[in-house]
Amino acid sequence: MNIKTALLSLFFLAFATLSATEDSTKTINNTKKKPDSLHLVFKEFSLIVISEFKSAKELQEAWVLRKRKRPAKYMGIGLGVSSLVHNQKGFSLDPSYLQLDYTKSVHVQVNFFAYKVRFSNDFGLVWGAGFSFNHHSFKQKNQDLFFSASEIKHEELFGDKYKRYNFNVFDFHTPLLFEYAPIKTRFRVSLGVTLSYLFYNEFVKIYESEKLGTVREVRKNDAS
Repeated sequence: MNIKTALLSLFFLAFATLSATEDSTKTINNTKKKPDSLHLVFKEFSLIVISEFKSAKELQEAWVLRKRKRPAKYMGIGLGVSSLVHNQKGFSLDPSYLQLDYTKSVHVQVNFFAYKVRFSNDFGLVWGAGFSFNHHSFKQKNQDLFFSASEIKHEELFGDKYKRYNFNVFDFHTPLLFEYAPIKTRFRVSLGVTLSYLFYNEFVKIYESEKLGTVREVRKNDAS
């Protein structure tokens, strides 16, 4: 037997084996099975391939149907505009040195934990934990501010070219929210308070000095 005859024999043998395997696979797949599973039968062994890929929305809906309750909605990342509020006048701050540049004032919130104490399938108490960062950029640059529990001291600065005056605040917060989230709808309403602890704040002043060039000064405010 020459090489050509041997190769042709191997080819027809492989074709016959694949045809038999395909017929067996078709026969088995015609039976009632889940659309996300595949059963392959070979001569020496049987292989079952199960493929079940679901989106996050499908997984959440399946969890809700199985548990008959909706999960707490607090974890995530929030972005917004940072502002200052007076305890009596609200957003209208009269002193010009407290006016903010809202195009550069940023609020970032990261909530990394949430848990819901359930009183029923639709009603419960949500609490969690997260961090917040507030970056306040003031319109007036040549100034120094000193916060205390009763007043804000203001001091204007002269002699240098002031470029930026910012107030940065970092805090840790936890919510206590009474939440109503009915199982049959996507409607959800929460009412409560958020407790926060201010663990770091700083004033950042950037200016041009004739002797030192560009100077960046950072001052931590001791009065929280």
